[in-house]
Amino acid sequence: MADMDVLNQMIKDIAKISLQDHYDRKKVVLIEHGTTDSSLELHNVPNDAIVIDIDSNFNNGKIFSNSKGECKRADYIIVSEEKKVVVFIEMKKGASDTSDIIKQLKGSFCLFKYCQIVASDFFGQADFMSSYSLRFVAFKHVNLEKRKTRITRYTASHDKPEDLMRISWASTIQFTKII
Repeated sequence: MADMDVLNQMIKDIAKISLQDHYDRKKVVLIEHGTTDSSLELHNVPNDAIVIDIDSNFNNGKIFSNSKGECKRADYIIVSEEKKVVVFIEMKKGASDTSDIIKQLKGSFCLFKYCQIVASDFFGQADFMSSYSLRFVAFKHVNLEKRKTRITRYTASHDKPEDLMRISWASTIQFTKII
């Protein structure tokens, strides 16, 4: 069974954000929950992408004490089998502490690892998304006054929460820029 078929069976529809038509391609609009007028458009999203709204639909605070930030989670996960990529996205309207963002990205990565175990144990998919590239991205100053978009990378691949890519002052961005 294809990875996207398994993921579609595993994740409830209410937790997914629908892709929208954008000319002859797709886009997705991501909203930072708990703020007003804070959204981001990702353009040229792969047609097969599944966008999961973690922030609104996942809460492990009823089990964990959050003494080390283990209950934190990023806003979204985007998965594409076509591109073989999983993108973890955290959005901030204003300035924020990087260590807090890293904890949020780590929390979402733990959810992803849990999905891999569920796919292996319950769906018989031992190699579920094991060959996918992981990307960790933080968008800061979303929808504040217009400035030139600034992209900061600490490593070439931003494949760990600690090596995240930071993008500031963006209201729209191409999907290929973050992967």
